[in-house]
Amino acid sequence: MAEEDKAAFDEQIEEEAANAKIFQDADRLAAGYEQMDAVAKTIYDAEMLKWVKQVAADCAKPNSAKCLFSEKVRETTTAERHAFGYYELSDEGRASWDNVRAAEDALVLAAQTKTWHETNIPA
Repeated sequence: MAEEDKAAFDEQIEEEAANAKIFQDADRLAAGYEQMDAVAKTIYDAEMLKWVKQVAADCAKPNSAKCLFSEKVRETTTAERHAFGYYELSDEGRASWDNVRAAEDALVLAAQTKTWHETNIPA
């Protein structure tokens, strides 16, 4: 790889890392992270790691809907979790909430995909 290519690659990686940090900081703020107790923060951090890993897997196909709209789904989910008190629920409560939320996430993904198609694919 030529030096110019290496520099461009390094710059792209740094930009992606900076954007990820901005998104994750905003997600923490939306979740009320600073007001959480240690247990809730641990649950939040574990959920964030799980989400990051899932996005990496989904983005193996960069143009897939799950990749393109992963942040929008996460934003919606985080807002709902915060409003519902998700991070203070028991393991069983969170599992139950996750099952209900999976259907809602599918609707958010479908709506985002439809909007993207309407905007980007000529009739």
